[in-house]
Amino acid sequence: MFGDERDWTRAREDLQSALSLYEASGQYDRALESHANLVSHRLDRDIVAPDELASLLEEMQRLEHRVPPEILERSFFFVYQKARLFEKATWLEEARRTFAAAAEVARLTESPHRAALARWRVLRLRKQDNDISEHDYLHGLDGIATVLRRFTGDAWSTNALAILLIDVARLRLNRGEKMEGWTAAEEALVFRLRRLQGDSATSEMSRSRLREPLEIMRKANPDIAPGSRLSTELGRFFKQLVGQPPYAALDWGYIDRWLAGSGA
Repeated sequence: MFGDERDWTRAREDLQSALSLYEASGQYDRALESHANLVSHRLDRDIVAPDELASLLEEMQRLEHRVPPEILERSFFFVYQKARLFEKATWLEEARRTFAAAAEVARLTESPHRAALARWRVLRLRKQDNDISEHDYLHGLDGIATVLRRFTGDAWSTNALAILLIDVARLRLNRGEKMEGWTAAEEALVFRLRRLQGDSATSEMSRSRLREPLEIMRKANPDIAPGSRLSTELGRFFKQLVGQPPYAALDWGYIDRWLAGSGA
C-alpha cells in the first residue's frame, strides 16, 4: 500500500501504463498481473466508490474475454483479486465462488499456500453467512494454518496466518478453552513481532499490530506473561518495545503501560 495520495496516483498511472503495454505486446500473463496489482492496491486503501468498483470489474471481465484461456487458468492473483472485488461490492455468493476458483487455480499450479489463502477467504464468507458450524469452521482454520506454517518465509502467508490465529484464539477463548486460546494468540504474537522487527515500525504501529494477541493472552491467563515461544533475540526486541530492562522476565505491568501509550 502506498503512503499518500500522490504516491498512489503515480503508482496507479504506472500500473495502467504497464497494463496497456503488456496487452498491446501480447504479454497477457503480465497484463493480468498488472491489473491484479492495481486492484489489490486500490482495495487496500480505505474507501472505494461503487462506480470505481464497477469500473474495475468491467476491466477484469474485458481482460478475461481477451486473454487466452490457458493463461487465465494459471493466473491465481488475477482470480483472487476479482474475488476480493466481489466481496467489496458485497456480491458475496460471487465472491465465494471466485475465491473457490482461485483455490483451484493454485492447486493446479502447485501453490498450496495460495490455495490455502483462497480457501481461508471462502471459510470466512461461509462463517459470515452462518453457513458453517463453529466446529467445522475451527477445523477448517486449523487445516489452513497447518499449510501456511510451511511457508512462513512468504510475507503474505505469514500475515494471513497471524490474522487466522487471532481468530482461532478468540473462538477458543469464547469456548472456555483458555490455554488453547493462549497458545494460538502467542503464536500470532511471534509472527507479528518478527514482522515488526523487519519493518522498523513506529510505536503506534507496533501497538496496533500487537494489541489483539496480547489482549487475548491477558484475558486467557493474566498470571502468565508472554515469552515461552520467543527466541532470545525476539524477547530482547519485545522488551525494548515495551520499555522493560533486558535482564528481567517479561512482565504484564510494562506491557499494559505500553499498550496504554505510557510506555516506551
